[in-house]
Amino acid sequence: MDDVIVNYACVDRSAYMLVGTPDQVEHNPAMYAAWLNGMVFVDKLDPQSRKDSVEKMVRVLESGSSVILYPEGAWNNTENLLVQPLFAGAAEMALRTGAKIVPIAIEQYGKRYCANIGEPIDPRAYRQAPCEAGAGTAGMPGREEKQRLTDHLRDVLCILRWEIWAQAAPAARADLSETAAAEYLEGIMRESEKGYTVEEILRTRFHPKETSPAEAFAFLQKLKPCRENAFLLRGREAYLRREPPQ
Repeated sequence: MDDVIVNYACVDRSAYMLVGTPDQVEHNPAMYAAWLNGMVFVDKLDPQSRKDSVEKMVRVLESGSSVILYPEGAWNNTENLLVQPLFAGAAEMALRTGAKIVPIAIEQYGKRYCANIGEPIDPRAYRQAPCEAGAGTAGMPGREEKQRLTDHLRDVLCILRWEIWAQAAPAARADLSETAAAEYLEGIMRESEKGYTVEEILRTRFHPKETSPAEAFAFLQKLKPCRENAFLLRGREAYLRREPPQ
């Protein structure tokens, strides 16, 4: 809950918050204050719920209000990733409404929180001309537009978090024990709101889609041979002759 309060303290206006763990509201009275300020609930495991939440947040932005969301989808409990892969919802909302994204990185050191606020990101710079591949329509952004903005947002968040580490981290990584990561994770989960577990983190974080070899080479089955694509046919024959997995 404290990170929510810190987020509200970083913005200079009232803002709706996207909440993906409704149990925290039931078991944490302090969350009622955030509910009174404005909330949109989402079931992160339900694609339709995620889609509906984007539509609601778009309406909030179009009305002139602001929104707060966590594009990673869950706490970052990894040892080496500065920022986990992001959901594209923030990029889609910004591209559809023209609202700028203000990136905020927050780190917790015991009872102390450090926040680093980046420069606003203008989504108009990521809109492509209608004739370009991957471009969307006037109202709906294309897949590549959303991905470019999402990638940039993640890069910016990584820089902001690294700057906190460089200036405020209580210890250098070389000074940490081999069990420091496990002890830290155990500590923050012990203090977390009821209902939020490591299993929940693993289930609700963003999982990039993995492309299987069969999906990657599926187009070769429909390829019509000609001089221009002969080099691809050599790849098709090699794929079709491949040894089945053991």
